[in-house]
Amino acid sequence: MSLLGKVLALLNVLAAVGFFYLATADRAKRQSWAYAVYRHQLAIDGLPLEAGETDPLLNVGKADQIGEGTLRELNQTAGASDLARTQQEEVQKLHDRLKQEVDRADGPAAKRNKLVEILRPLERSSLRRNELADKLRGAADDKAVADLTQRFEEAFSLEALRPVYGPDGKAGHDPEAKRQAIAHLLFNADTDEAWHKRVVTVVGLDAYGKEANLQADAFRDMTAQVKLAMIDDGKHFEGQHAAVIKQIQAAADELQARKSALATQQRLNQQHDNLVTVRTKDLKDLQTQLESARKVTVTALAEQARFEKALFEAQRRFRDAATTNERYEKELRVLEKVK
Repeated sequence: MSLLGKVLALLNVLAAVGFFYLATADRAKRQSWAYAVYRHQLAIDGLPLEAGETDPLLNVGKADQIGEGTLRELNQTAGASDLARTQQEEVQKLHDRLKQEVDRADGPAAKRNKLVEILRPLERSSLRRNELADKLRGAADDKAVADLTQRFEEAFSLEALRPVYGPDGKAGHDPEAKRQAIAHLLFNADTDEAWHKRVVTVVGLDAYGKEANLQADAFRDMTAQVKLAMIDDGKHFEGQHAAVIKQIQAAADELQARKSALATQQRLNQQHDNLVTVRTKDLKDLQTQLESARKVTVTALAEQARFEKALFEAQRRFRDAATTNERYEKELRVLEKVK
Protein backbone atom coordinates (compact mmCIF):
# COMPACT_ATOMS: atom_id res chain seq x y z
CA MET A 1 0.00 0.00 0.00
CA SER A 2 1.32 3.36 -0.96
CA LEU A 3 1.87 6.17 1.47
CA LEU A 4 -1.19 7.98 0.15
CA GLY A 5 -3.36 4.91 0.77
CA LYS A 6 -2.08 4.61 4.28
CA VAL A 7 -2.85 8.28 4.93
CA LEU A 8 -6.35 7.90 3.50
CA ALA A 9 -6.94 4.78 5.59
CA LEU A 10 -5.83 6.64 8.72
CA LEU A 11 -8.09 9.55 7.87
CA ASN A 12 -11.01 7.14 7.40
CA VAL A 13 -10.35 5.61 10.82
CA LEU A 14 -10.15 9.04 12.40
CA ALA A 15 -13.35 10.09 10.63
CA ALA A 16 -15.10 6.94 11.86
CA VAL A 17 -13.95 7.62 15.43
CA GLY A 18 -15.10 11.24 15.18
CA PHE A 19 -18.42 10.18 13.71
CA PHE A 20 -18.90 7.63 16.50
CA TYR A 21 -18.04 10.28 19.10
CA LEU A 22 -20.43 12.78 17.56
CA ALA A 23 -23.18 10.16 17.32
CA THR A 24 -22.67 9.19 20.98
CA ALA A 25 -22.61 12.80 22.12
CA ASP A 26 -25.66 13.60 20.01
CA ARG A 27 -27.53 10.60 21.45
CA ALA A 28 -26.62 11.60 25.01
CA LYS A 29 -27.69 15.18 24.35
CA ARG A 30 -30.93 14.04 22.76
CA GLN A 31 -31.63 11.81 25.76
CA SER A 32 -30.85 14.70 28.12
CA TRP A 33 -33.16 16.99 26.19
CA ALA A 34 -35.85 14.32 25.97
CA TYR A 35 -35.67 13.76 29.75
CA ALA A 36 -35.83 17.52 30.35
CA VAL A 37 -38.92 17.72 28.12
CA TYR A 38 -40.41 14.71 29.95
CA ARG A 39 -39.78 16.32 33.37
CA HIS A 40 -41.26 19.64 32.25
CA GLN A 41 -44.30 17.85 30.85
CA LEU A 42 -44.57 15.87 34.09
CA ALA A 43 -44.51 19.16 36.02
CA ILE A 44 -47.35 20.48 33.85
CA ASP A 45 -49.50 17.33 33.71
CA GLY A 46 -48.60 15.83 37.07
CA LEU A 47 -48.36 12.15 37.85
CA PRO A 48 -50.21 9.61 35.71
CA LEU A 49 -53.86 9.35 36.64
CA GLU A 50 -53.82 5.63 37.35
CA ALA A 51 -51.88 2.45 36.69
CA GLY A 52 -53.84 1.72 33.49
CA GLU A 53 -52.82 4.95 31.73
CA THR A 54 -50.42 4.23 28.84
CA ASP A 55 -48.15 6.28 26.61
CA PRO A 56 -49.74 6.11 23.11
CA LEU A 57 -46.37 6.50 21.38
CA LEU A 58 -44.37 3.92 23.34
CA ASN A 59 -47.36 1.75 24.31
CA VAL A 60 -46.09 1.39 27.90
CA GLY A 61 -47.66 2.38 31.19
CA LYS A 62 -46.91 5.95 32.17
CA ALA A 63 -46.46 4.90 35.79
CA ASP A 64 -43.79 2.41 34.69
CA GLN A 65 -41.91 5.24 32.96
CA ILE A 66 -41.24 6.88 36.33
CA GLY A 67 -37.95 5.35 37.42
CA GLU A 68 -36.45 5.38 40.87
CA GLY A 69 -34.27 8.37 40.04
CA THR A 70 -37.24 10.35 38.73
CA LEU A 71 -39.29 9.38 41.76
CA ARG A 72 -36.52 10.64 44.06
CA GLU A 73 -36.45 13.94 42.18
CA LEU A 74 -40.24 14.22 42.45
CA ASN A 75 -40.09 13.55 46.19
CA GLN A 76 -37.45 16.22 46.55
CA THR A 77 -39.58 18.70 44.59
CA ALA A 78 -42.68 17.82 46.64
CA GLY A 79 -40.82 17.93 49.94
CA ALA A 80 -41.93 14.38 50.65
CA SER A 81 -40.53 10.87 50.90
CA ASP A 82 -43.54 8.66 50.13
CA LEU A 83 -44.83 10.01 46.82
CA ALA A 84 -46.85 7.49 44.81
CA ARG A 85 -46.53 6.90 41.08
CA THR A 86 -50.16 7.75 40.24
CA GLN A 87 -52.63 10.41 41.29
CA GLN A 88 -55.22 7.78 42.22
CA GLU A 89 -52.81 6.25 44.74
CA GLU A 90 -52.25 9.69 46.24
CA VAL A 91 -56.01 10.20 46.62
CA GLN A 92 -56.32 6.76 48.19
CA LYS A 93 -53.57 7.67 50.68
CA LEU A 94 -55.40 10.89 51.55
CA HIS A 95 -58.67 9.00 51.95
CA ASP A 96 -57.10 6.44 54.27
CA ARG A 97 -55.36 9.11 56.36
CA LEU A 98 -58.52 11.17 56.81
CA LYS A 99 -60.56 8.05 57.57
CA GLN A 100 -58.12 7.13 60.32
CA GLU A 101 -58.38 10.62 61.79
CA VAL A 102 -62.17 10.31 61.86
CA ASP A 103 -62.00 6.85 63.42
CA ARG A 104 -59.62 8.11 66.12
CA ALA A 105 -62.06 10.86 67.13
CA ASP A 106 -63.59 10.14 70.55
CA GLY A 107 -67.37 9.95 70.42
CA PRO A 108 -70.07 10.87 67.86
CA ALA A 109 -69.71 14.62 68.43
CA ALA A 110 -65.95 14.59 67.76
CA LYS A 111 -66.41 12.37 64.68
CA ARG A 112 -69.11 14.70 63.34
CA ASN A 113 -66.91 17.77 63.86
CA LYS A 114 -63.98 16.12 62.10
CA LEU A 115 -66.11 15.09 59.11
CA VAL A 116 -67.52 18.61 58.78
CA GLU A 117 -63.97 20.00 58.96
CA ILE A 118 -62.98 17.70 56.05
CA LEU A 119 -66.07 18.17 53.87
CA ARG A 120 -66.71 21.90 54.28
CA PRO A 121 -63.73 23.12 52.16
CA LEU A 122 -64.83 20.80 49.33
CA GLU A 123 -68.10 22.72 48.84
CA ARG A 124 -68.03 25.63 46.38
CA SER A 125 -71.20 27.38 47.60
CA SER A 126 -71.93 29.12 50.87
CA LEU A 127 -75.33 27.40 50.96
CA ARG A 128 -73.74 23.95 51.03
CA ARG A 129 -71.10 25.09 53.50
CA ASN A 130 -73.75 26.52 55.79
CA GLU A 131 -75.67 23.27 55.52
CA LEU A 132 -72.61 21.44 56.81
CA ALA A 133 -72.10 24.07 59.50
CA ASP A 134 -75.67 23.38 60.67
CA LYS A 135 -74.58 19.80 61.34
CA LEU A 136 -72.39 21.19 64.11
CA ARG A 137 -75.43 22.69 65.79
CA GLY A 138 -77.51 19.54 65.42
CA ALA A 139 -77.76 16.60 67.73
CA ALA A 140 -74.52 14.67 68.15
CA ASP A 141 -75.99 11.30 67.29
CA ASP A 142 -74.92 8.33 65.18
CA LYS A 143 -77.30 9.27 62.34
CA ALA A 144 -75.54 12.59 61.73
CA VAL A 145 -72.18 10.78 61.71
CA ALA A 146 -73.55 8.18 59.29
CA ASP A 147 -74.85 10.87 56.90
CA LEU A 148 -71.56 12.74 56.92
CA THR A 149 -69.59 9.52 56.49
CA GLN A 150 -71.64 8.68 53.41
CA ARG A 151 -70.93 12.13 51.94
CA PHE A 152 -67.23 11.65 52.74
CA GLU A 153 -67.10 8.33 50.89
CA GLU A 154 -69.05 9.76 47.95
CA ALA A 155 -66.59 12.65 47.65
CA PHE A 156 -63.73 10.19 47.20
CA SER A 157 -65.50 7.49 45.22
CA LEU A 158 -67.05 9.36 42.25
CA GLU A 159 -64.65 10.89 39.70
CA ALA A 160 -61.59 10.71 41.94
CA LEU A 161 -61.30 6.95 42.36
CA ARG A 162 -63.38 5.60 39.48
CA PRO A 163 -61.12 3.87 36.90
CA VAL A 164 -60.83 5.71 33.60
CA TYR A 165 -58.66 3.39 31.52
CA GLY A 166 -59.64 -0.15 30.62
CA PRO A 167 -57.37 -3.20 30.28
CA ASP A 168 -56.62 -2.16 26.68
CA GLY A 169 -55.33 1.24 27.88
CA LYS A 170 -58.19 3.14 26.26
CA ALA A 171 -60.13 5.74 28.24
CA GLY A 172 -63.67 4.71 29.06
CA HIS A 173 -64.48 7.95 30.88
CA ASP A 174 -63.28 11.53 30.70
CA PRO A 175 -59.69 11.65 32.05
CA GLU A 176 -59.83 15.42 32.50
CA ALA A 177 -62.88 15.13 34.75
CA LYS A 178 -61.03 12.69 36.99
CA ARG A 179 -57.87 14.82 36.87
CA GLN A 180 -59.80 17.90 38.02
CA ALA A 181 -61.72 15.94 40.66
CA ILE A 182 -58.42 14.73 42.13
CA ALA A 183 -57.02 18.27 42.02
CA HIS A 184 -60.15 19.49 43.84
CA LEU A 185 -59.77 16.91 46.62
CA LEU A 186 -56.05 17.37 47.13
CA PHE A 187 -56.10 21.17 46.80
CA ASN A 188 -58.76 21.59 49.51
CA ALA A 189 -57.56 18.87 51.86
CA ASP A 190 -55.22 21.24 53.70
CA THR A 191 -54.00 24.85 53.64
CA ASP A 192 -50.43 24.04 54.68
CA GLU A 193 -47.75 25.32 52.28
CA ALA A 194 -45.79 22.06 52.43
CA TRP A 195 -48.93 20.12 51.49
CA HIS A 196 -49.55 22.33 48.46
CA LYS A 197 -45.99 21.74 47.24
CA ARG A 198 -46.90 18.06 47.17
CA VAL A 199 -50.24 18.75 45.47
CA VAL A 200 -48.56 20.75 42.68
CA THR A 201 -46.18 17.85 42.06
CA VAL A 202 -48.98 15.28 42.04
CA VAL A 203 -51.66 17.00 39.91
CA GLY A 204 -49.40 19.24 37.84
CA LEU A 205 -49.35 22.97 37.28
CA ASP A 206 -52.20 22.88 34.76
CA ALA A 207 -54.77 21.14 36.98
CA TYR A 208 -53.52 23.01 40.06
CA GLY A 209 -53.95 26.37 38.33
CA LYS A 210 -57.44 25.45 37.12
CA GLU A 211 -58.47 24.38 40.61
CA ALA A 212 -57.01 27.56 42.11
CA ASN A 213 -59.03 29.63 39.65
CA LEU A 214 -62.19 27.64 40.37
CA GLN A 215 -61.72 28.14 44.10
CA ALA A 216 -61.08 31.85 43.56
CA ASP A 217 -64.32 32.11 41.56
CA ALA A 218 -66.17 30.19 44.28
CA PHE A 219 -64.78 32.46 47.00
CA ARG A 220 -65.70 35.53 44.95
CA ASP A 221 -69.28 34.25 44.62
CA MET A 222 -69.40 33.43 48.33
CA THR A 223 -68.01 36.86 49.13
CA ALA A 224 -70.77 38.46 47.06
CA GLN A 225 -73.35 36.36 48.91
CA VAL A 226 -71.84 37.38 52.25
CA LYS A 227 -71.97 41.04 51.22
CA LEU A 228 -75.64 40.67 50.24
CA ALA A 229 -76.31 38.99 53.56
CA MET A 230 -74.52 41.84 55.33
CA ILE A 231 -76.68 44.38 53.45
CA ASP A 232 -79.83 42.48 54.42
CA ASP A 233 -78.64 42.31 58.02
CA GLY A 234 -77.94 46.06 57.91
CA LYS A 235 -81.44 46.80 56.68
CA HIS A 236 -82.89 44.49 59.31
CA PHE A 237 -80.75 46.22 61.95
CA GLU A 238 -81.87 49.68 60.84
CA GLY A 239 -85.50 48.56 60.91
CA GLN A 240 -85.25 47.30 64.47
CA HIS A 241 -82.72 49.81 65.79
CA ALA A 242 -85.28 52.43 66.90
CA ALA A 243 -87.46 49.85 68.64
CA VAL A 244 -84.43 48.37 70.38
CA ILE A 245 -83.31 51.84 71.50
CA LYS A 246 -86.75 52.45 73.00
CA GLN A 247 -86.60 49.13 74.75
CA ILE A 248 -83.15 49.98 76.08
CA GLN A 249 -84.37 53.39 77.33
CA ALA A 250 -87.39 51.81 78.98
CA ALA A 251 -85.18 49.17 80.53
CA ALA A 252 -82.77 51.89 81.72
CA ASP A 253 -85.64 53.85 83.33
CA GLU A 254 -86.94 50.71 84.98
CA LEU A 255 -83.41 49.89 86.14
CA GLN A 256 -83.08 53.37 87.67
CA ALA A 257 -86.44 52.99 89.42
CA ARG A 258 -85.42 49.59 90.72
CA LYS A 259 -82.11 51.05 91.92
CA SER A 260 -84.00 53.77 93.84
CA ALA A 261 -86.34 51.17 95.32
CA LEU A 262 -83.34 49.04 96.20
CA ALA A 263 -81.62 51.98 97.91
CA THR A 264 -84.79 52.64 99.94
CA GLN A 265 -85.07 49.02 100.91
CA GLN A 266 -81.39 48.93 101.84
CA ARG A 267 -81.88 52.02 104.03
CA LEU A 268 -84.90 50.45 105.71
CA ASN A 269 -82.98 47.25 106.09
CA GLN A 270 -80.14 49.16 107.79
CA GLN A 271 -82.64 50.79 110.15
CA HIS A 272 -84.14 47.41 110.93
CA ASP A 273 -80.68 46.01 111.54
CA ASN A 274 -79.97 48.86 113.96
CA LEU A 275 -83.25 48.22 115.78
CA VAL A 276 -82.47 44.53 115.92
CA THR A 277 -79.07 45.37 117.40
CA VAL A 278 -80.68 47.60 120.07
CA ARG A 279 -83.36 45.04 120.84
CA THR A 280 -80.75 42.31 121.05
CA LYS A 281 -78.77 44.36 123.57
CA ASP A 282 -81.97 45.04 125.57
CA LEU A 283 -82.74 41.34 125.49
CA LYS A 284 -79.28 40.48 126.79
CA ASP A 285 -79.65 43.06 129.57
CA LEU A 286 -83.07 41.69 130.52
CA GLN A 287 -81.72 38.17 130.46
CA THR A 288 -78.90 39.28 132.77
CA GLN A 289 -81.39 40.95 135.14
CA LEU A 290 -83.65 37.92 135.00
CA GLU A 291 -80.74 35.66 135.86
CA SER A 292 -79.86 37.88 138.83
CA ALA A 293 -83.49 37.91 139.97
CA ARG A 294 -83.60 34.15 139.66
CA LYS A 295 -80.54 33.83 141.88
CA VAL A 296 -82.10 36.20 144.45
CA THR A 297 -85.38 34.28 144.29
CA VAL A 298 -83.56 30.99 144.82
CA THR A 299 -81.80 32.44 147.85
CA ALA A 300 -85.07 33.87 149.20
CA LEU A 301 -86.87 30.59 148.64
CA ALA A 302 -84.12 28.76 150.49
CA GLU A 303 -84.37 31.23 153.41
CA GLN A 304 -88.17 30.92 153.38
CA ALA A 305 -87.91 27.16 153.45
CA ARG A 306 -85.57 27.42 156.46
CA PHE A 307 -88.00 29.76 158.23
CA GLU A 308 -90.96 27.53 157.41
CA LYS A 309 -89.10 24.54 158.78
CA ALA A 310 -88.28 26.42 161.97
CA LEU A 311 -91.91 27.57 162.24
CA PHE A 312 -93.10 24.04 161.71
CA GLU A 313 -90.71 22.82 164.40
CA ALA A 314 -91.94 25.58 166.78
CA GLN A 315 -95.55 24.68 166.07
CA ARG A 316 -94.79 21.01 166.71
CA ARG A 317 -93.15 21.88 170.03
CA PHE A 318 -96.03 24.17 170.95
CA ARG A 319 -98.44 21.37 170.18
CA ASP A 320 -96.45 18.87 172.25
CA ALA A 321 -96.18 21.39 175.08
CA ALA A 322 -99.95 22.04 174.94
CA THR A 323 -100.64 18.32 175.03
CA THR A 324 -98.32 17.86 177.99
CA ASN A 325 -99.88 20.85 179.75
CA GLU A 326 -103.39 19.42 179.24
CA ARG A 327 -102.23 16.10 180.62
CA TYR A 328 -100.70 17.74 183.68
CA GLU A 329 -103.84 19.84 184.16
CA LYS A 330 -106.01 16.73 184.17
CA GLU A 331 -103.74 15.02 186.66
CA LEU A 332 -103.86 18.11 188.85
CA ARG A 333 -107.65 18.10 188.85
CA VAL A 334 -107.72 14.45 189.79
CA LEU A 335 -105.39 15.13 192.66
CA GLU A 336 -107.54 18.02 193.86
CA LYS A 337 -110.67 15.87 193.89
CA VAL A 338 -108.93 13.23 195.95
CA LYS A 339 -108.02 15.77 198.60
